[in-house]
Amino acid sequence: MSKMVEAKKIGALAIGSAFLLMGASSAWGEEASVKAADYELGMGLVYTTGQTDWNHDATSASALLGNPTSELTYEELDTLALEFNGRVSLRRLGSGFSKYFVRGNVGFDVDSGDGNLQDDDWLVGQVLFSSTDSVIPGTDLFYLTADVGREMLTFGEGRGSLALFMGYNYWTEENEGWGLYNRLTGAQGTSTDVQVFNNKVEWHSFRLGALAEFPLNDRLSLTADVAFIPYADMHNEDSHLLRGDLGAVPNIIMDGSGLGFQGEVGLAYDLTQNLEAALGFRYWNLQGDGDITFAPNMAGTSTWPLNDFDTFRYGISADLTYGF
Repeated sequence: MSKMVEAKKIGALAIGSAFLLMGASSAWGEEASVKAADYELGMGLVYTTGQTDWNHDATSASALLGNPTSELTYEELDTLALEFNGRVSLRRLGSGFSKYFVRGNVGFDVDSGDGNLQDDDWLVGQVLFSSTDSVIPGTDLFYLTADVGREMLTFGEGRGSLALFMGYNYWTEENEGWGLYNRLTGAQGTSTDVQVFNNKVEWHSFRLGALAEFPLNDRLSLTADVAFIPYADMHNEDSHLLRGDLGAVPNIIMDGSGLGFQGEVGLAYDLTQNLEAALGFRYWNLQGDGDITFAPNMAGTSTWPLNDFDTFRYGISADLTYGF
């Protein structure tokens, strides 16, 4: 797919740039500690909206079907998440670890708004023969990240600093779809009191990235935390609860791999010597392809190409961090 090719090009450039920065750090500026505290603990709120969508190609099953054959879009997935984060300097392990650190975060939804599921199906020539909406009453969101990094350099006295890291991210979202509204006829086919869909996606990702901080004055700094995802493993369970012909749920299983990006830019303000407040804008996106299997719990299963699977989420974050 074209956007996958473009993302791979961007990723290759990002990785190459990171290693150039590591190799050239001694020439660009003196090494320095990006963070003075040995330990940091923080918590905050993250308000984001997101979407998960996928489509597949079942034309091998019938010449009457189009490609894509079907597309499901779980959209307008607003969530408010509570997030905890921490960072530990490894300098106490000895001089060889003076610039290294480990960090991590964990977040989960504490509130979410209504979303929408659009389910479209096409015949050959991309003639739309079915299109429905279902109400999503809320989104279950959970994620965690663990990184190990190295403080690399400063851009002259007080002009900024850079650290590089690698790590792991787990990200899962679960949504329910209630009711069926026929978009082609304008009729409510199934009441919104009836659950008709359930979807749960899980991503396991390897991260390569950089942290940068640029002081604007004695207390205020511009920050950037960006990670390229050169590899992500995806597993998705999509249950059509009214489709008895597909057997026991989950009755549609997807597995694949892909890549993506996770980043945040913002402002950090030192309230005191040890306490920092931050406000940021966050964007996460993972995309891939793979295989989709219908009726995996029955004898007559069918597996077709999964053209595209895409999950993204973006919004604002606000947190407090205490260093000691």
